[in-house]
Amino acid sequence: MGRPQKAWLPKATGQPREIRSAVGYIRVSTADQARDGFGLDAQRDAITAEVTRRGWALLAIHVDAGISGTKAERPGLTDALADVQSGRADALVANELSRVGRPAEASTLHKFLETLKSSGASFVSVTEPWIGNDPLTIGIAIAMAQHERLRLLKRTAGGRISKAERGGVVGRPPFGYRVADARTPEARFVIVEAEAVVVRRIITERAAGTACHVVAARLQADTVPSPSGMGRWTASRVSGIATNPAYRGVLRWREGAREISVPGAIPVISDDTVASWDGKRWRLPLPQG
Repeated sequence: MGRPQKAWLPKATGQPREIRSAVGYIRVSTADQARDGFGLDAQRDAITAEVTRRGWALLAIHVDAGISGTKAERPGLTDALADVQSGRADALVANELSRVGRPAEASTLHKFLETLKSSGASFVSVTEPWIGNDPLTIGIAIAMAQHERLRLLKRTAGGRISKAERGGVVGRPPFGYRVADARTPEARFVIVEAEAVVVRRIITERAAGTACHVVAARLQADTVPSPSGMGRWTASRVSGIATNPAYRGVLRWREGAREISVPGAIPVISDDTVASWDGKRWRLPLPQG
C-alpha cells in the first residue's frame, strides 16, 4: 500500500483572497438559547442576509447545536474550516465572534483566525464588521470575547446563587427526583418513587451499619439501575446518596467556595420513619411499644 495522501491546503499568502464565496457557521449552547433566545434560525437568517448583501455565493452553513463555545473540537466548526482551507470558500461568516468560541485561553481564537489567514481566507462577523485581518483589531476582538465570557460566567453564577437562596431549581436533580415544569417559573423538584425506593433502601442499610461497598454489591447483584442507568453501583455512589441532605428536604448548592443550604426546598424522601441522621451517621428508628 502506498503512503496516504495528505489533503491539499493552500500555501500561506499573507494577503486575503478576494471573497467570492463563503460558508456560514452557527452555534448555540443550551445556556445561550435559554438566556437570550438568539437561536440557530436567527443566526442563519442574519448570515444569509449579510452574504446576499455583499453579493457572495453562500455555499453552506455549518451547525453546532447545543455545544459550548469553550470546546475546541466541534464537528460544524471543523467542516467550516475545511471548506475555507481547501479553497472551496474564501470566507467564513458568523453572526459574531463569540459563536466561534468563548475560550478560557485567548490562544484558541488566535489559532482559529490564524488558520484562516494562513490559507488566505477571511473571517467576517455580521455584528462586528470592524474585525478584519489586522493583528490589532483581531487582538481587540479576542480580548472583548474573553471579557464577555467572564462577564457571562459571573452573571450566570450570580443568578444560580440567587435562585438557590430562594429555594429554586438549580443544577441537575439528585437521584430520586426529576424537575417538573422545567424552564418555567413553576419549576420544582418532584419525587420519582421508583428511585426513592432505592434511596430509602440505601439509607436503611447504612443505618444498620452495612458498609458502602457491601450495599453497592447487593444493589448490583439485584440488578438495580444505577443513577446513570448504565454504570455500576460503587461505594462512592452509595456514600454520596447516603449523605446527601436533599433526601431530608435540604437543598444544597455549591458555587465555588460558597455553599448554600435551604431547608424545605425539596421534597423529603427519607424521614425519621426510615432513618434519622444525627450529623455523623444514620440511625434506625427506635422500635415502637
